[in-house]
Amino acid sequence: MASYEKQIAMTAKAIAKRGMPVVFVHLSSNTDFANYDPATGTYAANETRLNTFGLRSTATQAEVQGYGFGVGSVTLYMPADVVTKVSTADYVLFGGHRWNIVTSVATAPAESALLFLLELKDAGEVV
Repeated sequence: MASYEKQIAMTAKAIAKRGMPVVFVHLSSNTDFANYDPATGTYAANETRLNTFGLRSTATQAEVQGYGFGVGSVTLYMPADVVTKVSTADYVLFGGHRWNIVTSVATAPAESALLFLLELKDAGEVV
C-alpha cells in the first residue's frame, strides 16, 4: 500500500495558507442505552468537533456536470489531514453559520483521501 502522508500534508498546508479556519462536526451513532430516548425511539448522536481549514468557492461547470452540484452552490475544499471520513450527516461551522453537507467527493489516488470537496447548504446562523 502506497503512503500519501506527504501529499496530504502539502494539501493541508496549501489550504491553511489560502483558506479559513472551519470546524468539521462528525456525527456518529451511539446505541448506548443511556442515550436512548423512549419518547422518540431513537438514540442521541455523538458529535466529534475537529478544527481544520477550508477553502470556500462556488461550484464550477465541471463540478455541476460531473458531480451533480447545484449551479452556483457553495463548495468547500477541505484537506484529509484531520478529517478522514465525510458523511452527509456531518456539517461544517464557519462564518457564524452551520453548513450542511449536501454532497462530498473525495480525491483519493488509493485508499487514503488527499482532499474532500464538499457541496454545502447554509442551515442558518449559529447562536
